[in-house]
Amino acid sequence: MSLTKILEQIKVNQLNATAVVENEPRETYAGRFGRQQRAVESLKDLKSEYRAELRKTAMFILVVGANKDDFVNTATEKFGLFSSDPMELYNDLANRVSPGLYNSNSSTHDLFQVLGRHLEDKAMELGVVEYPLMTFKQEYRRNITSKDGVVQLITEAINQQVGSELVGLQAAYSITDKAIEKNHSSKTTPILLKTDNEKLALDLLSSLPRITKSVFLVVAGKSTKALKSVSGAVSVKEVTQESVEQTLATIKNSIKK
Repeated sequence: MSLTKILEQIKVNQLNATAVVENEPRETYAGRFGRQQRAVESLKDLKSEYRAELRKTAMFILVVGANKDDFVNTATEKFGLFSSDPMELYNDLANRVSPGLYNSNSSTHDLFQVLGRHLEDKAMELGVVEYPLMTFKQEYRRNITSKDGVVQLITEAINQQVGSELVGLQAAYSITDKAIEKNHSSKTTPILLKTDNEKLALDLLSSLPRITKSVFLVVAGKSTKALKSVSGAVSVKEVTQESVEQTLATIKNSIKK
């Protein structure tokens, strides 16, 4: 079913799901209440279906450089693009780990085993049926005493063994509600991912094409030589509404070729 048709079904079910039934006469209460519950369940299924279709239309624009915040703010506020934090995946998994595992004498190996179970839950949430299982390596053995250390471990392990394309799936998951609210049904869903982590940016540039061929890098202002030298990277020296519009037009035109 297309995004447009799914949105139509969502609107119908939202009306039934939010209908007030408390004051309904006894004779019709059971019927109205049952309809409401069915609508609530239908909304869950429709949202999952919408998210699956949304992923098929995804276009990822990685934004790096000193002026990345200005670029993303302008692109979202003036041109209606979506944005997502590429670290959300790793932070979410770290939040599921009990602080007791890194504020005690527990080994990194024990922490890693727990992370594996949380990753399994996350994969189910994102609709991932199969993925490479993570195995503990000696390079992961370290003294972790904070959440930041857990995030770093998760980032390394997932990007090395599973694939950082999960970041793209998380991004589509994260923008679903906003996309539905905006009644988004376009053939292309541009999602901005900003980061000042060069290694993560390069990882994403190599892995996100497993989801979609439409992956682009925008260098807004001063950045590293490695990122500026990436083939196809679009450089924006000064971020203005006009320069952002021109950059987005350049990206759009490259898709048509």
